[in-house]
Amino acid sequence: MNNLLKSLLITITLLSFSSYSQNFLNGSFENNTAPPVDQINLTNAAFNGFMSNTNAFGTTGNMDIIRSATWGGGGPQHCTWYVALTGAATDAIAMTLSAPLIAGTTYTMSFWDRKEAAFPAFPVQISLSTTNNSIGTIIYTAPAAPTNNVWTQRTFTFVAPNNGQFVVAIQNAGLT
Repeated sequence: MNNLLKSLLITITLLSFSSYSQNFLNGSFENNTAPPVDQINLTNAAFNGFMSNTNAFGTTGNMDIIRSATWGGGGPQHCTWYVALTGAATDAIAMTLSAPLIAGTTYTMSFWDRKEAAFPAFPVQISLSTTNNSIGTIIYTAPAAPTNNVWTQRTFTFVAPNNGQFVVAIQNAGLT
């Protein structure tokens, strides 16, 4: 893929809940079978073949599994790996929870994002879905685009709109 498709790079890692018994089964993206080098511009199918309990299904299909400090202005915020989405169209990844959320219950979630300084970016959205291949219901839109080469922790509280077992991260160039 060319740099235009990567022009809206966003990285997400370490999503976690602060209450209840649900956990991300691979929130740090450490459970993968990727070779120990950066995997750049993967199709959804290739990404899904490497990544456990995480499903890429967005329209761009331009996913990255990254571990080096040379890509995107620095290494992972936590652990060894992170993933990158592009917002040239819409990239989306569904991360599996250990148990469905309970509709109507209040949860707090936290994640980290960062952008490649050379490219523009748009705010990330987080949604809750009952399937691992649909966006579901948006539960959070970041108030601003990620910061150049700086990991920013975003924490938010939401009421679960459904009994979803998949938290979806979306990078969408159409956000305003």
